[in-house]
This record gives sequence, C-alpha cells and structure tokens, in this order.
Amino acid sequence: MIDVCSSSLHSQRRDGTMVKNGTVGDIYAHLSRDDIPAMVQRLDPQIEWTLTAGLPNGGTYRGRDAVLKLFAGYAEIWEGLQVVPEEFFSSGNVVIVLGHYDGVSRQSGKRAVARFAHVWRLRDGLAERFETIADTRTILEALS
Repeated sequence: MIDVCSSSLHSQRRDGTMVKNGTVGDIYAHLSRDDIPAMVQRLDPQIEWTLTAGLPNGGTYRGRDAVLKLFAGYAEIWEGLQVVPEEFFSSGNVVIVLGHYDGVSRQSGKRAVARFAHVWRLRDGLAERFETIADTRTILEALS
C-alpha cells in the first residue's frame, strides 16, 4: 500500500486554480487510497514514467500497463510506503511536487525517509510524462 499525506494539497497554481482539484491532485488522492487502477486512468495511455536511475526498477516505463506492473512491485520491496507531497508548483502544463517517501525495506528492515521532486507534464487533462528525482543514497542505504 502506498499512502499519501499532505497538509498542503490545497496549494494554488499561479492562475489561482487549486492543484488539488486537478490531474496531479487526483493522482495523489488515488495513491492515498491505494487505488492504483484509478490513478492510472489519470495518465495518458502512452505515459512516459521515469524513475531515478540507480534505484531498483530505475529507468523509463511506457504505457499504463507498465506503470501498473511497477506499482505491483513496490509492495514486494517496501512495507508501509508513503508518498508525502509537501509543496506544489505549477507553470503552464508542468506541475512540480516536492515531498518525501517514507517506508521500510522488507529485505533489511531499515526505514528510509527520502526527499523527492516529482515533475508532471500534462496534456488534455492527463499526465503524459512523469519523472521522479529522489535521494538515492538514503533509499539504497535502507535497501542494503
């Protein structure tokens, strides 16, 4: 299960609209309910999903099915993984979310609290590209 926690989900875009009410807010809301099938419906069918190189499963995935498989694998690696968005920034079709991951490695039993930046690129109300930039050192230390 992946939990999403945030007190700042109501951050405003420059144009005054609320990020929480848009595509990216919907994605984090679905993640918080562990509703991955609903989350992927907010992704373009040909989504390009990029994870920080050097991490387990790091690389670029294409398509909703690939993202579904990726999330299925997280449960095998992490216990109680939380995605905690803290700040939202928006300009045009790009939304950047700063926050942290918090979870316990199933292999080592070590906890990781690692910062991230998520970059979302949107088109026609769907996320067409996603990239995470994460604190790989903290994550790899917890996994070892």
